Amino acid sequence: MKFVYISRSFNRIGYSILKYLIEHKFSKPKLVVLSNKNIPDNYKSEITYLTKLSDYKKRAKVQKFKAIKFTKSIHKLCIKNNIRVRYAKTLKKGPILNVIKKVKPELIVLGGGYHEKLTREFLKIPTLGVINSHPSKLPLYRGTDVHRWQILNKVKLSGLTIHLVDRSFDTGNIISFKKVKINKHETPQGLVKNISKISGKLMLKTLETITSKKTVIFDRKQKYKNSKIFYYSKWPWSKKRFLKINWLKNSEDIDALVRSCHQEDYKFNGPYFIYKGNYYFLRECSLVKMKSLLKFGTIIKTTKLGLYIKCGKNKDNYVLIIKKIQPFKIENWDMNSHFRKSIKLNDLNSKKFFSKLDRLN
Repeated sequence: MKFVYISRSFNRIGYSILKYLIEHKFSKPKLVVLSNKNIPDNYKSEITYLTKLSDYKKRAKVQKFKAIKFTKSIHKLCIKNNIRVRYAKTLKKGPILNVIKKVKPELIVLGGGYHEKLTREFLKIPTLGVINSHPSKLPLYRGTDVHRWQILNKVKLSGLTIHLVDRSFDTGNIISFKKVKINKHETPQGLVKNISKISGKLMLKTLETITSKKTVIFDRKQKYKNSKIFYYSKWPWSKKRFLKINWLKNSEDIDALVRSCHQEDYKFNGPYFIYKGNYYFLRECSLVKMKSLLKFGTIIKTTKLGLYIKCGKNKDNYVLIIKKIQPFKIENWDMNSHFRKSIKLNDLNSKKFFSKLDRLN
């Protein structure tokens, strides 16, 4: 099978698929194309990026977050296995099209998705078509940042869908699917990691079938192909209204918002609340069953676990425990990384910041 593999630098699913194909002796791609839309945009900048990991680890120690950034390089994997690599800002135009055409691929494989719609000219290059690996159960959760949207909406079942690529995002005929369960404490990074674990095996099985049949056999056409009801846009990191915590909501919804905003670093915006004119990001929380007749947003008590908050509309009598906060100034909202040191709350330091029976807003 002569194919071209396309992905993005340090993409976990893209890396996992390619590594699995190589380890299981499937035909190596004749060419790997990596997007340089975002830094790192070439191998030299990848090396620079990797040398900055020490700074990242120091920041993790200071801010007391777990260093979970994915740092395995697709380019380095290709060098190790003698696979040709090119970078491209876009697949719609430019010299990359001629480079791919010269390969004369039977198939183009998108590992871990791609950030732009593809043109008719591009889709016609391979004789068997273009296929994509998408981290959700299509047709649900088309678009981008779908790992976050699934956590926010408390989805219980996700997975990897391999589908034909057409001229819209994630609407092509479904070829294969493998499910992944989402536990109630999951983060976006954990979901992507779990999907990456099954991605290589599913892609290998799919490619072996295509190779043997010499055609792409799809399982079914997608429903609601032209509908936008299942399409999700980029995560709204800059929208204050979206990220401000509404204590009238139930504690499970607030917990889902906090987990869906979980980031590899504490230098990004996130769910926040206001107390006595001061602004705080809520970085970590948990749930506990407890009956309370207090009004929503009220501080119930403090313990070694953190700050207990009464939320609204709780049918199952859950309250939210705020475990870690990060002070910030609202005027720094659009600057990112201009935030203060994060604080893990306990019975002693909680009383320095908050008072029992006060309300958050």
